[in-house]
Amino acid sequence: MFRESDRSMSAAQTREERLDKRRKISLTLWRRLVQIATLAFFVGVPLLNLYGVNAITGTLYSVAVGSLTMSDPLVVIQHVLAAKELYVPLLLSVALPVVLAVALGPVFCSWMCPQGFMSELIEFLHQRLMPSRNTHLAVRSGAGWIRVKWGILVGGLIAVALFSLPLFNYISAPGIITTQLASGIFLGTVGIELVVIAAVLVFEFFWIRRGWCKVVCPIGAALIAMKSPLTLRIEHNEQHKCNTSACKVACVTSCQLDIDPRNAKAMWLCTNCAACVDACPDSALLFTLSSTRFAAGRRA
Repeated sequence: MFRESDRSMSAAQTREERLDKRRKISLTLWRRLVQIATLAFFVGVPLLNLYGVNAITGTLYSVAVGSLTMSDPLVVIQHVLAAKELYVPLLLSVALPVVLAVALGPVFCSWMCPQGFMSELIEFLHQRLMPSRNTHLAVRSGAGWIRVKWGILVGGLIAVALFSLPLFNYISAPGIITTQLASGIFLGTVGIELVVIAAVLVFEFFWIRRGWCKVVCPIGAALIAMKSPLTLRIEHNEQHKCNTSACKVACVTSCQLDIDPRNAKAMWLCTNCAACVDACPDSALLFTLSSTRFAAGRRA
């Protein structure tokens, strides 16, 4: 009788483990598919335009699908500050991106941004080519000098307002990548901007993983600033003490932004990539809309 009960419990546990594994794999799989689809979309758009199909046009600065236009919120803010005027159609073009950022957090960074995708590939190569050698400097999101990222955003906005220069166009990695893709397809040439992108990737490979995202990217800073107490986020279940032998702080080591998801003060920098959720062997991390821990992090 006890043996049958044990076998039933073991079978139930095995089924649960298989279901949990499929759930975890699906998060990473879906994110990879979205990243690849986004990159393929911005390769396909100029190809369609090249053959006279103009129903979809644009880059990640601004893209138009029929009569619907969606623009990078930071680029629109830049235009308003530089031109010293409010253009209603341009303001309306940020409605969907802003709603998505407020509701889902900076998922653009982790699920769609081509720079983020390439940075992840660079980290994958780093781990494969240098498995026993950690050449990366210890740069953790939330450290004091992370203020550099906010300084670039705020200082850039002030400079745009004073000098009316499109500064963020020159440091928008997703905009640069998609614009250069279009240029390569249309004109057969690319600009020196891609050399800068390549240099960033080399720097991340040898020195600071995801350094652009953690230290520089003003778009990421702007999207993170749009978080609210109602924004979707990853939260640690306090009932899980993370003492199991299978854990080994897998959530921290899996995060390429070096955020500890158990620390509410650092999680407001999270981009909801769900790598930590996949890595956690105890299902101690979950997506939530509750606001208590987020508010604590923002106040800190």
